[in-house]
Amino acid sequence: MTSFHISLLAVLTLSSPAGIFSVLSQNQQTLTVAASPAARTAAPSAAELYEEAATYEQKKFKKFEHDKVAFDPKLRDEVVVQRKALAAKNAGLLAARGVTTPADTFYLGLLYGLGDDAPNTVKTMQRYLTLDTAVESDKAQSARYTIAKFAATLDKLDLAEEMNAAFLKHQPQKPVEHLALERVMVAAYRRLKQNERAAVHGEEALKLAIAPSPAGKPLFGPQEIYAVGVMLASIYADLNQPAKTESTLRQLQNAAINMPSLPFYNDATIRLIDALVDAGRKPEAIKTLDDAIQQEGIMAKGDTQTLNAVLALLRRKQSQLRVQGEQAPELIVSKWIGQNQLKISDLRGQVVLLDFWATWCGPCIAAIPEIRQLNEKFKPRGVVFLGVTKYYGYAKGRPLTPPQELAFLENFKKENNLPYPFAISDNDDNAVNYAVAAIPTTVIIDRKGIVRFIGTGYGPGSEKRLNDLLEKITSEQ
Repeated sequence: MTSFHISLLAVLTLSSPAGIFSVLSQNQQTLTVAASPAARTAAPSAAELYEEAATYEQKKFKKFEHDKVAFDPKLRDEVVVQRKALAAKNAGLLAARGVTTPADTFYLGLLYGLGDDAPNTVKTMQRYLTLDTAVESDKAQSARYTIAKFAATLDKLDLAEEMNAAFLKHQPQKPVEHLALERVMVAAYRRLKQNERAAVHGEEALKLAIAPSPAGKPLFGPQEIYAVGVMLASIYADLNQPAKTESTLRQLQNAAINMPSLPFYNDATIRLIDALVDAGRKPEAIKTLDDAIQQEGIMAKGDTQTLNAVLALLRRKQSQLRVQGEQAPELIVSKWIGQNQLKISDLRGQVVLLDFWATWCGPCIAAIPEIRQLNEKFKPRGVVFLGVTKYYGYAKGRPLTPPQELAFLENFKKENNLPYPFAISDNDDNAVNYAVAAIPTTVIIDRKGIVRFIGTGYGPGSEKRLNDLLEKITSEQ
């Protein structure tokens, strides 16, 4: 059973739209306010109103853990909604009193932030900076940090840049806040399709993420470094700067070696291979893969279980390289659902996405809503989506004849409102021809009929990666 125990930093990272929302903290705990017995009988102070909202989720999750409540994303989301409502209520109570002091103004701004009220957060924290003349203080830095992040979510990027620069000019500076600011700026510029500006902040973010601490180790863990590096590599790919894409991914490889982290290294390597193939440098991609197999053997240091797992992924990619970067093979289809007879070569001039799946495959079913959303977005741009499966001879634990399985698939398509056709074969030829060793596997074919991407599995970030790839490939002439 997954526990509900989540650190306060993690809670606020999940729930704040602007990212990490930490305040006055060296150890990322929210400010604790001591109140005298006499004060408890009076109206709560601004600091107490803030503390009540800021610690709400942490207390709820501790109670869930104590009561051994199984983790449930829906319940977590309900708690987030409750926290926002409490913060909004407390902000209203505080504002109704007529806030005049710098301290009360500061806590009011924080309450607006916890309630995800971006306009009032920005306005109130700006007012705080005019009231408090101590420019080198925890509160002043937290105000600048908060304004920059929420201004970026409002696409007020001039203000966000101004506050980001002010934050970097003054002290104290916390690396976690600095990195969060750079990532928020990247997201804002990406949203506005200003990738040149996004790259500037992405470069700063990666530099910060991989910088060593005084002890010689990175300040951030593999997940943070990987997320920042992939983000920057994606920006460079969209800017059609393959050399910088490659350089960034090799930086990620080196960071993984230094940690060391086999899964992190493996993921970076597979992305690098895809980037090299996409740049028309397939021989270098093959060499990169061979070198990575040797490097992972060195990094494993006797951890055969992890080594075998990551090597299996590299060998799968090795098989996929036989197809990736080459002309797409024709599909061998015994029956179409929702489509007349069709050849891949007939679709030359259009981008094609093949989704290899099966009704018994849990990850395939989990991915359906995202594939449907991608179809809705990209079909008007001329992208053709095809579900590729075969007769397995069973469904829902019972044997089926081919006519029965065909009827089952037709009903499945209708019940799940799947608007794209299914191609059904009666053997494994399509899987062999497209190097499909496991499902779900997604294949993207460009307008020239070249296989540009083969990816296996479904998980967090899958839809975004496919979305980014389709954005890039559909924008090509």
